[in-house]
Amino acid sequence: MSAVRTACLVEDNLAGEPRVFSKGQYEAMVSFRVLHTDRVPDPDTGEWKDGRTSAVTVEFRGARAERLARLIGERPDVFSRGRAVVAWGRSPPRPRTSTRTGAPRPTSCSRA
Repeated sequence: MSAVRTACLVEDNLAGEPRVFSKGQYEAMVSFRVLHTDRVPDPDTGEWKDGRTSAVTVEFRGARAERLARLIGERPDVFSRGRAVVAWGRSPPRPRTSTRTGAPRPTSCSRA
């Protein structure tokens, strides 16, 4: 029997400052959102315009989160809103949905 694991590569701009949760009662975690807006050609004018915007929440946990938190503390300018980032990890087994409306919420990509 084999398992299928879905990988996730996120590459675009930070939507805001990363949130750092230090190790305490629970394991350390760093979380940030990445926004990507598709650029699509307008069929009438041929010019490029903004298309759909996607948001992805990326989470680092444990030792990786501790290392990333240390780096964010040393170089906060590198992890500021609008800066380009690349993250690779696993997608959750099922996308999360809102409990009230059932509407899709941003997909998270975990690097645990």
